[in-house]
Amino acid sequence: MKSFAKKYKWMIIVFLSLSASICYFQFNQELSPKDLEVSRIDFSDRKEVLTSKDIDKEIKYLLYAFDHAYSAKSIYPDQYQRMIDELQLLSATKNMAMDEYLNKLQKIFSIIPDGHLRVSRIESDDSSLESARAPSSVFSDPVLSLDPHKVAVKQIPSFIMEEKDIRDLIGEVEKDMQKSKALVFDLRGNSGGYVEVPLKIAALLWGEQYREGSEIQYFPMPIKRNGKIGHPVIHALGKNHLILFQTERGKRIDAEARRGMLQKILDYNEYEYGGTVKKLVYDEYAFQPTNEYEDNNLTYENSHLKDRGYNRPIYIVIDETCASACERFLEAMEEHPHAKTIGSRNTRGCVQFGNVGLLVLPESHLAVSISANYISYKDGRIVENIGYKPQLLLKDSEDPFQRISTLIK
Repeated sequence: MKSFAKKYKWMIIVFLSLSASICYFQFNQELSPKDLEVSRIDFSDRKEVLTSKDIDKEIKYLLYAFDHAYSAKSIYPDQYQRMIDELQLLSATKNMAMDEYLNKLQKIFSIIPDGHLRVSRIESDDSSLESARAPSSVFSDPVLSLDPHKVAVKQIPSFIMEEKDIRDLIGEVEKDMQKSKALVFDLRGNSGGYVEVPLKIAALLWGEQYREGSEIQYFPMPIKRNGKIGHPVIHALGKNHLILFQTERGKRIDAEARRGMLQKILDYNEYEYGGTVKKLVYDEYAFQPTNEYEDNNLTYENSHLKDRGYNRPIYIVIDETCASACERFLEAMEEHPHAKTIGSRNTRGCVQFGNVGLLVLPESHLAVSISANYISYKDGRIVENIGYKPQLLLKDSEDPFQRISTLIK
């Protein structure tokens, strides 16, 4: 009987040891890109107080995502290391209320001058994401101040557009260039979108061909280098961005939603990373990490502006919401001899980084925007969180169209 009890005791010890080893391995093993998918999160499980274990887990997710997917570490290595150090200190924190946790993360992220790097509750992201699509609220009517037969006004509240809308917009600009004595682009309320849209418009106005897939174009730009990180983690974060745009926030994203996104994900993977995948049997994360950059070595001695571009006044109306792709349009038109920006306030200052994906933290469900692309400037300028000042400065209550009408006359 004693022999049996002794044997049984050793079996229990061995079982407990193996269990502990397995748990330790699972907790400490490297995360995978698939672990970052937002579809793994149950949004109905809301927490207003995070335990030290919750915080430690989320910091591991953040460090993993930043290490593999965040482009700012190439531009601001010292600030990046400071941010990582602060996050590691935060991981040792005891229980913390959600609002305090959110504020601490915001403060830590502010170490890096990156207007895209934000953290917020999913509900807050709803409004910010939707605002990019919404037209600006109360603006004056250009027809009251400008003669529509002489001046073409393009009000573009967002650069998030369907392919057909992009083609239509480009076609309208081409027609306006032929018949109008001046062009006005009203970009108030435009918080960004697809960067190829403003670059295609700028290429037309410069009289140059559009360089597909590049932020460096065949006309003068302040960009020195354009860098891109390609990594399976970035694909996971981009996938999250797609899913959160396509499904109702605050609810569990189930298999049905994932199936609905399948074709877009396949297209996205192939377009962004050159992945070769099949629709039913595939591994969307099966591609090698890349780190690419392109220097702006183009010369502009043989400009086509005089014979193919627009050589009449161009006015770009801006406000404090102009960001990202909207600010890239200002940079693309910066050296155009006939273009002027007009407004009462600086733009937002959110343009140096791009290709934004979303990391949704597994316990707090806070959403963190992380950029995989970056640019550096020839003159070393810092635009992030500062923005661009209008060349023609208005008073807050002044009608930009009235001022433009006076300038044209």
